[in-house]
Amino acid sequence: MRMLLKAHIDLEAGNDGIRSGRTGKNLQTVIQHLQPEAAYFIVEDGMRTLLAIFDVKTTADLPELTEPFFNMHASVELTPAMSVADMGAAFQPVPGVAAAGGTPSSRVAIALAKFDLK
Repeated sequence: MRMLLKAHIDLEAGNDGIRSGRTGKNLQTVIQHLQPEAAYFIVEDGMRTLLAIFDVKTTADLPELTEPFFNMHASVELTPAMSVADMGAAFQPVPGVAAAGGTPSSRVAIALAKFDLK
């Protein structure tokens, strides 16, 4: 599953890590481990922030992938993400829905209804 990771690195911990060289080494290790298809470093809300898109095989992998950020006193957000191709596939008609007397629908609408996310 493709995920968007956003990590805000604590300002003081980041500064200390930069002075000691730990932050650069930690980020290099994290990037090698995540193997993101894209990664960007930005400033958001006055904090150093990493945005990365990466694939995760199972949610059981997430603690191992995020732990290095907590060691840097970072806050971490993970959001499932879809590519344009994924989105196109999601909006294909669902077989059998119209035949069962319903209206043509999409996989996204079915998923949203299933989780009551309208």
